[in-house]
Parts: sequence; structure tokens; C-alpha cells
Amino acid sequence: MKRRFFLFILECCICAIPAFSQVGTTISLKGNKPPEYANKPLPAERTPYGKIGKAKKFIQNTFVHYNFLFNANRIFNDIMQQAVASNVDDYARLLRFYPYDEKALAADKRFDSVIQHATAGLLLHDLRNDYVDELYFITGKSYFFEKKYDSSQYTFQYLNYAFAPKDDGYDIPIGSNSSSADKRFSISNKEKSGIGKNNLKNINRRNDALVWLARNFIEQKNYVQAQILLNNLSRDVHFPERLQPLLNETKAYYFYQQNIYDSAAYYLSRSHFNDDSKTLKARRHYLTAQLYQLSGADSAALHFYEAAKKYSTDPQLDIYAEKNIAALNNRSDANDLNTLLRKNKYFLYKDLIYYQQAEIARANHDDKKAIDLLQQSVIANRSIQPQNGQQRSKTFFLLANTEYDNNLFASASAHYDSVSANFITDSIDKHTLQHRSHPLHLFAVNADSMHVQDSLLTLANMPEKDRTAILKQAARRIRKSIDKREDEAENNSPLANRLIQRQQQTTPTTSDLFSQGASAAAWYFNNQPLKSSGYQRFKQKFGNRPNVDNWQRLSAISGTANIRNTPQTAEDIPDAFNADSTLKLDSSEITAQDLLAGLPMTSAQKANANNIISQAILDNGKILQNSLENFRGAIFVYDSLLQTFPKSRQVPEALYNIFVCYTLLGDSANALQVKNNLLNNYPSDSWSKKLFAKQNRFAVSATSLADSATKTYNDIYNLFLSGKFEEAVQQKNIADKKYGSFYWTPQLLYIEAIYHVSKNEDSTAIGKLNYLIKTFASSPMLPQAKTMIDVLKHRKEIEAYLRSLHISPEDYLQNNILARLEEASQKMNQPERRVALYRDGNLVDMPEEKISTNSPTQLNAPDKTFAIQNAATDTAQQQTQSNQQQTANNNIVTTQDNAIEKPDSDKIAVNINVPNTPPTDSAKTLKPAQSKDSAIVKPQKVTVNPPVNNTTRVVDGFTFNNNAPQYVTIVLDNVAPVYATEAGNAFNRYNLLTFPNKQYNVNSQQIGDETLILIGPFKNNAEAQDYQSKIQPHASNEIIPWITTGYSFIKISPENLNKLHTKADVEKYKSAESKAEN
Repeated sequence: MKRRFFLFILECCICAIPAFSQVGTTISLKGNKPPEYANKPLPAERTPYGKIGKAKKFIQNTFVHYNFLFNANRIFNDIMQQAVASNVDDYARLLRFYPYDEKALAADKRFDSVIQHATAGLLLHDLRNDYVDELYFITGKSYFFEKKYDSSQYTFQYLNYAFAPKDDGYDIPIGSNSSSADKRFSISNKEKSGIGKNNLKNINRRNDALVWLARNFIEQKNYVQAQILLNNLSRDVHFPERLQPLLNETKAYYFYQQNIYDSAAYYLSRSHFNDDSKTLKARRHYLTAQLYQLSGADSAALHFYEAAKKYSTDPQLDIYAEKNIAALNNRSDANDLNTLLRKNKYFLYKDLIYYQQAEIARANHDDKKAIDLLQQSVIANRSIQPQNGQQRSKTFFLLANTEYDNNLFASASAHYDSVSANFITDSIDKHTLQHRSHPLHLFAVNADSMHVQDSLLTLANMPEKDRTAILKQAARRIRKSIDKREDEAENNSPLANRLIQRQQQTTPTTSDLFSQGASAAAWYFNNQPLKSSGYQRFKQKFGNRPNVDNWQRLSAISGTANIRNTPQTAEDIPDAFNADSTLKLDSSEITAQDLLAGLPMTSAQKANANNIISQAILDNGKILQNSLENFRGAIFVYDSLLQTFPKSRQVPEALYNIFVCYTLLGDSANALQVKNNLLNNYPSDSWSKKLFAKQNRFAVSATSLADSATKTYNDIYNLFLSGKFEEAVQQKNIADKKYGSFYWTPQLLYIEAIYHVSKNEDSTAIGKLNYLIKTFASSPMLPQAKTMIDVLKHRKEIEAYLRSLHISPEDYLQNNILARLEEASQKMNQPERRVALYRDGNLVDMPEEKISTNSPTQLNAPDKTFAIQNAATDTAQQQTQSNQQQTANNNIVTTQDNAIEKPDSDKIAVNINVPNTPPTDSAKTLKPAQSKDSAIVKPQKVTVNPPVNNTTRVVDGFTFNNNAPQYVTIVLDNVAPVYATEAGNAFNRYNLLTFPNKQYNVNSQQIGDETLILIGPFKNNAEAQDYQSKIQPHASNEIIPWITTGYSFIKISPENLNKLHTKADVEKYKSAESKAEN
């Protein structure tokens, strides 16, 4: 019943908030109560108008404060203290802004208890008490930490409204001059000074709520509203001094969330809270130092790292701060870290100190020293009790990575196996561990086989005297090992333990089993336990013996016992070893002669051993090449094969694989050298012929789909291009598990990146593009990939820029996400930008004033009408376009009124400007035109009557007039809208760079499964043909190299364009154009 009552109170409070108009207003809950409470008004509903008596107010304040607010604050503070105490920071990475895990905090159900206490305090008491604002404030904070941002915003906004200054009970417009007695603009409440209400911890919480409302906007990523509110509070003359640290912290969080680290560091350094513990002060200074370091302000970072060490009570923070100081000072010795090693305070962190020194060595490219330090870290970790499992895994992981980078693959495999994946938190590191572990394990198995064969060959090639001495020593060691194993097995057997226990229970007097006094049951052969024990001991010592004479002779055992269990092997395999190089003999009577039988003494056996080694080297190279895509490491392994076994039968394949690796690395010179080596020395070998085979990926006929893997990925490419994204992703996941990433193509990577951009998965897209840049260094798509990466990395800033123009990024970017991002990026960087123009393979710098960029309405967006003009009006058209450009530029408001004030430093980020005026009609033209397909913009069809002259011809219903305006059109067949739009963007980008003094509009129109990219219109057919002849040769290798097939070029007039309604019409027009030109 009690639980139901409190749930009812909670529901009533939520419903009651809209009923408040000012402090002291009664609450009406009619229609919101359960039937049993319908006629039972709550005390809050009975609150009358007018002042409350002092005695009654004292009683109400006492009950509300100590029965409800006190308990709500106690629970709330306990939650926050536990969240801070349980927080574990990774000082190797940028710390989270607040010292608690927000997700774990949101899952804490005790916030419901806080809200319940606050709600009861409101509804069960007279609303004229002094703690109503406190109860609303703690309710809003509880909603905030539960990530219920709508409820939190609603509560803080109510505090802002209901507790604003009043004039004789009447509301005063917030933010007006009348809201302040001195007629100055203010939105906050002026707090009393001296001994009064504010000093008795009964503060008007409206000012606090305004700062928390800004933080709520930040969490909702509503940066414009947060910016405006924070800026107004910063300039408010009545904003209380006690809240300045909180305001600065909120400003810092605003910039932190947008990765503007210099401004975040500036404001965070000015958020000093008097009640902070030394631990929190140290953490704040460390985070400030990290932010300054990320922004390039090294001197400020050094200062705050030193301050963090001063306040720190955490040895780990000291170590990381010292390491970062050494890195900023470009010191390779890290003497201060060596000093920490000698202090008892850091004994439990010696492994971490060695680890940090190793990272410094790695940064200074001293990998040998780094490996030594990491090995010392492993030793130190073993001496620490209890061991730090997380640091142990991090050390082994870095050690394995360092060895991997230095081609120590077998050792790296062992150290990767020592890593516990649970302690690797970074997603990239986890992927690296999973990606490398299994292939390197196979590499290590091959390396062990090579080591065994090499050791056997070394022994076989020794002088007989030295070889015999080594074999005798090895035989003694094996016999001792076998005897020790047998003794341990005998002592640890369950039967032996039971016999020992039985003997301990009987008298210690020994009896003769064969004496006459012994009973029949005690005789040995009648005593089943003793008989079983003897049999087990015999079996453990001698194994399974055949029932023949001379069974103790080792040669008889080798020739009889093992023949039944071991299959016949080839003549070139030594007698003492199995085919997998494991020892057949397992006897305490083993001798040097038995081991000698396992050595490759004959020529055939030595040749076989060398072949095993060379094949293992080749297999390891393939593992690095195909499974790990470590092409440089694979070349290193293949080179070792060429140097060690230059005459082996694996050499041609190794040369071919080296050629493949150099080709993938973009090193054409070395690839050509290896190719010539293969062709000259092995002209008739199958691997030489494969260089020109159709199924070869690197053959002249590179587009052949004979290879199954290549065909699979080509099909996936076509699925992506046609817009069947779900099927393409599913098929690619299956193919990647089967083939790895060896058969990826730059075209596939690029269109897959565009797909991820359209899904707002920028990090995945950047990963694909980085792989393209790294793996296909000579690909013509590198400029596009680099441009896209640069745009995506600044996406937040660009979207904030668009919002400053009163443009919703969600709507604005939906039409052409990459085009809009790129153009906004150009707009932001226009004053400093220098454009490089491509001219026949040469880069020519052009001055800024010669460059004319399109307005947002002109970039892959249609004009409201196609203005078709002839040569006589061409000048007027250019003038009109120039005016439109000037108008669009004038609409970009760059006022500083609503920008958060930045620190006076050249190193602090530039403001994101937000206009303080509503968008005008002219500004609305910045939004793209609406269309049914958000990715395709259809130009409006117009009817143009071309002049009739002798050059006019009619073919299959289409009119061809050489003097009429023409569009150069790229027809894309079965290409998804997102890729069609990016193709238009690519042509527009090429036009801006190649024809800086021209204005070529780029538009698109969907007709069935085909997309028409329209460039122009041009004045006549001759100009269109001239433009087409310039861009068509560059389309496949510069403009849209990621679309391999499925597009064609045509020229079309607006009149003929209006006649195209279906795909069949497009094909009919292509045929008619061909006839007209002939």
C-alpha cells in the first residue's frame, strides 16, 4: 500500500508541473488521481494564496528540509561519491571529462528514490516553504543523470520560469531591461550578499538550474542553444561569483564534446572548486594538461602535468605525468622515471614504469631498447604480489607489437598468446590481437619445425666424435626425464595412494608373502590389490611389452612394438622420428645409437630436411602476405628463403609473391626488378607463366573474373553500386572470413566508405579510406580518399557552421552529404585556402582572387528554372550568377553576439559563429530543393523552342540542333542514389579545380534505373563537345575511378531532355544521337 502511495505521488508530481504559474500557486490534480484518492486533496493542492505565517513556515521548512530534502540529498550524494570512487581512469588515453562512468551512473536505480523523496516533499507540504526550488533542482539533476534529458530540461525550464524575479506577484519578462533594477540586461537572479539566505545554504537554485540547462543542451548535442545560454550567462552582471567555476566547467565541456581542445583546456583550467579533494584536483590538472598537449600548447601542458604531480595521491598518475613530461621535452633517457624506480612508494608499479620507458623508447624509434625494457617490465610484474593482470597484458601486447614490427614473428606469437583479451579495452587493439593471434600461431608452428630440422642437420654434419658426445648427453637427459615422469606417475596414482593409506592403517611389521604362516588370502597371487599394483608399476616402467623372448632388448622393441602402432614412412624419414618430427622412442633404456637413427645421415634425408625448411619459410611468407597483409614482413621472409636456399624449388613461387607484395605496396620499381628476375631465370616455370595468365590479379588483363575471389568481390562491388546494401554487407562479411582482405580493390573500398558515410558511420569510413591510402599508394583515388577523410574529421565543426546559418545539418546534408560537407568546409577555410589546379599532370597554384566557388544552391542542387540563354545573353547570365553568388555570401551572418567568449590567445580555437537574427527569405535559399528521392535532385523540365535553321535534324522523334543549348550528360546505369550523387560531386569538384573561371552547374535527374548527371547548359553543341573531349579521358582514372563500368556520355538539349521518361527512352535517344552524328 505504501509503495502504491508513493508511486501515486510521483505520478501526481509529473502531472502537476504544468499547473504551476508562480511560487505558491496551488496544484490541481483533478482527473489525474486514482479513484480512491479523488476526494482527498493533498497539502500542495490546499496551498492558499498570500503570505504564510512565521510559525507555520518554520514548521513546514523543518519538515521539508529534514524529512525529505535531507534524505534526497543524502542518497544523491552517496550515489555520486560511489560513482567517483569506483571510477577507473586510463591515464594512457584522454580522460573522460567527468570523474565517473555516465552509463553506469544512469543505471543506478537509487535516483528513483531521490525523485520519490523530492516529489513527496513537494506534494505533502505547503508550497510556500523555502525549499521548493531545492526539491525541483535535485529532481532535475536526478533526471539528468538517468539520461532522461527531456524530463530534466522540462524541470530546469520550470525553475527558470517559476522562480524568476516578480513585480508584486506579476511575472517580469525574462531577459528584458525591466528584469533588473539597474535596467541592465540580465537573465539570472541577483543573489543577496552578507549574512543572509545565501549564506545559510538555502540558495535560490534558479541560477544553478540555468547552468545545468546548458549542460543538458550539450548532452542533447544542441550546441547552438547551449552556446547562446552560456554566452548570456557569461555577460550577465548579476550572475553570482559562486557559480563561475561551474560555468567555466560547463564551457569546457561544451568545447570538449566538439573536440576543440584548446578552448576546453582554457576554461577547465579556470574551474577551481573549493570543495574538491586533492584527487579530483590532480585529475582535473592532468586532463587540462592532456587537452593542452592535444592542441599543441606544450608549455602549458608541462605546467599542468607538474601541477597534477603536486596534488596527486595516485602513483599511476605520477608515472604517466612524468612520462608525458619526458615526451614533451623530447627526452629519451627518462631519468625522472628511473628515479621513481628507486622509491619504495612505486615498488608495486615498477612494471608500469618500465612500460612507460619502453613507450618513450618506441617513440624515439629505439625498438631494441623498448624490447629490453618490456622484458624487464614482465619480470617486475612477476615479482609483484598480487600481480597486475591488466598491466601484464598491456606489456605483453606492446612487446608483441614491437617484435611484430621488427619481423620477430615467432616471439611475437608467444607474447600475443600471453595477452588476456579481457584487459584490452581499445577496439582497435582488440581487433589487432584477434587478427594476428591465429596466423602467428601457424607461423610459430612452422618455425618450430624449421628449428627441429635445422638442429638435426647440424648434428648430422658434425664430426663423429662431437656428435656422439652430444647424443650420449642427450640420451642421459632423456632417461632421467622418463624415470622422473614414471616415479611421479607411480606416486600420484590413486591405487598407490590407497595402498599407502592401507599400509599406514596396519601394523608396520612386514610379513613374508610366501611364508607358511601367511593365510591363503594374503598370498601375492591371491591378493588382487597387490597383483593390480604390480601390473600397473610394470606397465608404467616398461610400457606395453610383446609376449616374446628378449623383450628387454631395445632393438626388439623398436622393431616389434612400434611396428604395429606406427605406419610405414618414406625412406627419407629417419627411423627414430615420426612424420611430424616427434620422437618414436620413449624408454628408460634409450641410448645414443637410438638417437643416431633419427638423424638425416643420407643425402635423401638431408635433401628432405632442407625441403621441409624451405617449404616452411615459404608457408610463413604466405601467412604474412595473405592472412596478415604484412607485405614488408612477407618480403623479409621470402628474401631469407632466397638467401638461404637459392636453388630450392620454392624460389619461383617466392619471387612471384615478392612481386605481388611490391605491387600492393605501390613500389613499381622493385616489382619490375623482381618480375624480370623471375622471367629471366625461370622463363618456363608455371609461376612465370602466371604473370600473364588471365586469372592472375596482377596480369595485363586485370579485369578478368576467372579467379573466384576476384569474382566474388566484383559481385559485392556491383551490389553496393546498385544500392543493395544489406545483401552487399552480408556477402562481404562472408567473403572476408574466407579470403581475408587480400582481394579488396580500391573501388570497393571507396564505395563502401561512401556507404558508411551515408549511415553516419564516419569512423568506419575513415578506416576503409586509410586502408585504401596505405595499401594502394598508386591508385588514382587517393586524392578523393584524402579529401573525404579531411572532411569527415571536421564533420562536427562543419555541421556547427551549417547550424550557424540556420540550416539543419540533418536536412541539409541528406540531399548530398559529401557535397555539402565539402562545400561547407571550403566556405570555412576560404580565406586561407590555396587551390591547386591540375593541368596535364602538373600542379599549378592559383591566387585566391581568381577562384570562384559556387554558392550552396549551385553545388549539386537544381536552380528553380533552367535559364537557357544564347550567346547574346551569355554576359548577362554570368552577371546574374555573380549577383547570386554575392547574395548568398551576404546571407552568411558572422556576428559575434551569440558566440561563447574565447580566451585571448592565438592558440585558442576560433568561435563558431551563430547569427542573432532569424533567417530571412533569402537565407532560406541555402536549403536544397525538396524531391521525392532525397539523394537525387531532379531539374525542372522546361519547354524551349530552338531556333529553326539548316542545322536542325529530326531523328526518331528527337530534334538535334547544333546551335541549341546542350548538356554534357553522364548516364549512370543501375547506380544507387548515394553513389550517383557522389559522382556528381566528383565532376563538380573536378570542374572547380580544372576550370576555375567557368561556372558549370552540376545537376542530376533520375529516369527509371538510370541517373543522368547534367553539366551545363553550354551555349551550343560545339562548346559541349569541347568540354566533353576534355573531361571524358579523365573520367575513368581521375574523376570517378571508383565506378568501373555502367556509365556513358551523351549530349542532350533541354527539349530532348523533356522527352525522356523511361529507360527505353534513354536508350532510344542514344541510338538517335549516334545516327545524327553520323
